[in-house]
Amino acid sequence: MTALPVDGNAGADTGDLVQRAVEDFVDRCIAGESPDPDAFAAGWPEPLRATVAERCRRFLQFDD
Repeated sequence: MTALPVDGNAGADTGDLVQRAVEDFVDRCIAGESPDPDAFAAGWPEPLRATVAERCRRFLQFDD
C-alpha cells in the first residue's frame, strides 16, 4: 500500500483519501488477506488513521 500525504498540494480531499484506503483494504480482503484494521490504518497519514480503521472495521462487520 502506498500512503498518500495529506496537504493542500495533494489534490485530493480527506474523504477521497479515506475512500482510497478503504478500497485498498477491501481489495486485500477479496484477495484472501486478513488485514487488521488498526495495523492497516497505521500506514496512512495520522489525521486519517482513526477514520480508516473504523471504516475498515465496519466493512468487516458487514462482510461477516
